[in-house]
Amino acid sequence: MDMPRGASQRVAAIGAKSGQNGVGRIIVPVEVLVISSLQAHRYLRKGCVGYLASVVDTKKSGAKLQDVLVANEFPDVFPNDLHGIPPD
Repeated sequence: MDMPRGASQRVAAIGAKSGQNGVGRIIVPVEVLVISSLQAHRYLRKGCVGYLASVVDTKKSGAKLQDVLVANEFPDVFPNDLHGIPPD
């Protein structure tokens, strides 16, 4: 699979085993930002190398209770700290 030059972005990655931060480079075709699992399977069958990455935007804050449309109407039902599964 040929990929155009200059169509890359830098991402921060954390190694699954070592837990150390690293910076890598992912080359993404400009015209194909997302492909289906079937397309990925076809590329892998043809001998293309594939990488599975879980990318998280660390600069983005988590969802707040006020942002959830239904949950913000019932703040007493959704406590901030859940200490586990409630007893039966």
